[in-house]
Amino acid sequence: MTEKYAAETLMQSRKDRDEHVRANPRHWLALAGLFMLKEGDNSFGSADANKIVLPGFPHPYSGCLHLEDGQVSLTESAEGVLLNRQPAEPHFLKADVDGDPDLVEAGPIHLMIIRRGGNTMLRAWDVDAQALKEFKGFKYFPVNPDYCFKAKFMPYNPPKTFTVTDVIGSQHESSLLGEVHFNLNGKNLALQIEDADDEGLISFVDETRKDLTYPGGRFLTLPKPLEDTIMLDFNAALNWPCAYTAWATCPLPPKENFLPVRIEAGEMRYHE
Repeated sequence: MTEKYAAETLMQSRKDRDEHVRANPRHWLALAGLFMLKEGDNSFGSADANKIVLPGFPHPYSGCLHLEDGQVSLTESAEGVLLNRQPAEPHFLKADVDGDPDLVEAGPIHLMIIRRGGNTMLRAWDVDAQALKEFKGFKYFPVNPDYCFKAKFMPYNPPKTFTVTDVIGSQHESSLLGEVHFNLNGKNLALQIEDADDEGLISFVDETRKDLTYPGGRFLTLPKPLEDTIMLDFNAALNWPCAYTAWATCPLPPKENFLPVRIEAGEMRYHE
């Protein structure tokens, strides 16, 4: 990768990320809540008497979700509430992990069922969120070619299974493909690489978490297949969604991926 190519490619990807926010009203910045559903009825609306309350709901009582044995159904809905862009009727709802999840729209509040570590939850967006209106772009360190270099991939044979814990305490099992070894600022370092379907995933934190980057860590993705020598580019490091909202369910980096150096490359803190 040449210095010019790296800068041009990264700057374009950063512009594309900004444009995606402006074109996507259900971005992480628009999240309005994350609610743990309880067995039985879970009413939602703007009135305090509901189990799920948000001021953006168009009616004091906007509808009801029923949870039974992990399955959620929309049992009631107020006038104007939509299910997959059509007038809502009673219906079982698919969650995000099921693929092609159902979407409930109640005015500016959009709702989706998600499952994390055996928990069934309701994710809510407010497509009129002030955070979307005030968005001026993500923040990054200037592109620095010194943080783009070749590194040695050392695979685990066979891959190792490990437990991923997220910020809300949910856990799931995943697989580690191996480690990437490199030298930075005179220190020999290593990072574990998680198997993320068609990519390798590195979730890490470094010393800049104390002042310039999101304390919960950042991530890099690597294209598969992973060769013996790979290009490690920290300029491409991005924040997990939890850097923008309290309502995301981001994984915590493994303790093995805490780097005792400053990585002044990639995305910076969104909130001061």
